[in-house]
Amino acid sequence: MTVDRFEIRSFKLVMDDTVNEDVINDVYVNAWIYFAIKHNVRMLELSYPWEKLPDCVFKCHTLTESRLEYVDFHLPSTVSLPGLKILKLTANAIYGEKLTENLFSSCHVLA
Repeated sequence: MTVDRFEIRSFKLVMDDTVNEDVINDVYVNAWIYFAIKHNVRMLELSYPWEKLPDCVFKCHTLTESRLEYVDFHLPSTVSLPGLKILKLTANAIYGEKLTENLFSSCHVLA
């Protein structure tokens, strides 16, 4: 059995709405995000106008900093971000029930 010790400290994706969706689309973006989270990303910065942020972003135990800009997302009912210290939301549309309660109650060390 091999152990994958590869870790990603930070993942930053900054794109605008002029990106050709035939070349880069949500499937690729979500795969990149999933890969970063699977490899224990600590800092996640996304500036990309799309409507479906993967749920795995809200269940990342290693995430300590998250900066989301122009990202619209549905906040799942179960959120687990125990290490999140910094959260910056800019020009986002957030959907879901009990937004404040679900998000902030899961971020025990949020400054």
